[in-house]
Amino acid sequence: MNMKHFLLLLPLLFYGCQLADRESMQVRQAAEDWAEAYFHFDYQEAARHTTAEGLRWLQFAASNINEADVEVINQYINDITTSVSDVYVGNDTMAVAAIHVNHWFSPDSIGHAGSMKDDGTVDVELVKRNGAWKVRMAGLPQSGMQSRD
Repeated sequence: MNMKHFLLLLPLLFYGCQLADRESMQVRQAAEDWAEAYFHFDYQEAARHTTAEGLRWLQFAASNINEADVEVINQYINDITTSVSDVYVGNDTMAVAAIHVNHWFSPDSIGHAGSMKDDGTVDVELVKRNGAWKVRMAGLPQSGMQSRD
């Protein structure tokens, strides 16, 4: 490849990098929006950032919170923080985001109140649907969290 060809390809390479950065930023924002809503129990807002097939998991999560859980959640809701620690964009329609959660709620068995855990990380898969990145829930994210307790 001579210098002339290189100079012609340089703008294309630069443009490709900009597109990848933009996709990564969109994935990160979608994951942050979902995590903020989900881990603060705003399931209605989380639904806006979830694929249609994942909505049943939000409904399941909401239906399994009991009075004792609500008391624990209300006591610590302002301490919960989320942040996206890593993003991997596999292609133009699939990505994975690692979400770090401080003070997350861990449900217990039926009839027992859950408890707050110090911190954990959950990986969520995102897919691009109609131009927007959405979290594809295949289950409850707490089940995959690794606590440092």
